[in-house]
Amino acid sequence: MNMSKNELIEAITSVNKSATRDFLSEFGERELYDYVRQLESVSPPVRSGQSSVGNNPADCAPEPQAV
Repeated sequence: MNMSKNELIEAITSVNKSATRDFLSEFGERELYDYVRQLESVSPPVRSGQSSVGNNPADCAPEPQAV
């Protein structure tokens, strides 16, 4: 884990627009790092030099509701 807490929060808020810095600052670096890894694992890979998270509009789409 080579990112600072501020860098982790920046990475998260660049993908999850509803997450606020105030809310995320309540978590420890390990928890934030785990969340960043989770976001990266569900995002499609992209070309080198680009973040793999937040490039697909479906990443922010709500889950379908059961009827």
